[in-house]
Amino acid sequence: MQWGGSSWTSPSQIDSTGNSLSAVGCASASFCVAGDVGGNGFVCNGSTWSTTPIDAANNTLYSVDNVENVLIFNGSLMVVTATGQIGKTQFATLTGGIFKVTQDRTGITKGLTDLNLVESAFPGAPTYGVCKAGKSADQATVAKLSSKTLQLLKVSAHAKFRTTGRYSSATVRGTIWTIADRCDGTLTHVIRDPVLVDDFVRHRTILLHAGQTYLAKAPA
Repeated sequence: MQWGGSSWTSPSQIDSTGNSLSAVGCASASFCVAGDVGGNGFVCNGSTWSTTPIDAANNTLYSVDNVENVLIFNGSLMVVTATGQIGKTQFATLTGGIFKVTQDRTGITKGLTDLNLVESAFPGAPTYGVCKAGKSADQATVAKLSSKTLQLLKVSAHAKFRTTGRYSSATVRGTIWTIADRCDGTLTHVIRDPVLVDDFVRHRTILLHAGQTYLAKAPA
């Protein structure tokens, strides 16, 4: 099936090789990816699917071992990393979004794993370029575009994890939260337990509790 931002329609380019569709994942209403059993990925911008398939077998789309960009087609992905202490590990369960994984290896933050949202990872991937399109539009269009979600990542983590968007990061030691890169900034929403948010633009740190939300606004 093909997602058009509000409804599903019959596919046009999906499964062009004759293989069966295996998974569909949507990071936002304007970004979906579908994969077939032949290892091909197709990107949808909210209205049309890409005509050229992405080869899911290469490291451009998905690679954990090489710490390249990771995209979750469907369902959830568990990431297990070292804690900095011999023989101990930590884990996070992730849903949605395109991100890269890095980890601090020294100092007081040793073992801190960073899940960094990535834009323009490949043709058709979420990009802040769509936000600029509204500058010459009417006020209603600009207002609608300002809160447009480019992609959203939901995380349930235990131990030292951080999510990083374009305008802020959120650091935890065990909780559930979401981070969304939008045209008007990076939005953090806490579902369970405290989260520490660093606003890169205003150079401030905010402690959020369950149910609270903070938008690190993009520069004017």
